Amino acid sequence: MKDSKENELNKSLIQYVNFIRNAFSNMGGFPDELNNLTIFNRSELTEEEKHIFNTAYKKVKSKTFMKNCFLNSLQLSMADKTGSIKLVEGYAFKYIPMEHSWNTINGKLIDITFNISDNKPPYLGDFPEDTAYYGYVFSDLNLKEWYKFADKANDFSLLGINGRRFFGKY
Repeated sequence: MKDSKENELNKSLIQYVNFIRNAFSNMGGFPDELNNLTIFNRSELTEEEKHIFNTAYKKVKSKTFMKNCFLNSLQLSMADKTGSIKLVEGYAFKYIPMEHSWNTINGKLIDITFNISDNKPPYLGDFPEDTAYYGYVFSDLNLKEWYKFADKANDFSLLGINGRRFFGKY
């Protein structure tokens, strides 16, 4: 049952992104990165991964805010001095699909924004069964350059228009 529901959520999210991709094809195209999205599955973090996360999270926890996922996840990646925590942007599905940003460590999901309003801990590898994630991992991004560029426009979404400007595609 659990796998069946998870598969249905993942299929729904993929269908939604394909719909958006087709709509954008008439408006100058879809960001190339969104042609290479990954479904994120539940997978517990190891003790070492938790240590890396906790070290970085302590540096940014007081700077994270609800509805600020793009900046929150960027700050977490920048705070990780090991280079293990990567920035991810794409779509999350909980009730409705939405543009979202989170992080990954060794392919395992970290979401520090989703539970802020409920004062619950971040998702670390595990997330609710009624939630799905489909995103692009920015593994070779110069985070400091992106932060400086994005901060000027107060727009931290790499997959949006500001991100397309940053990559010289808009």
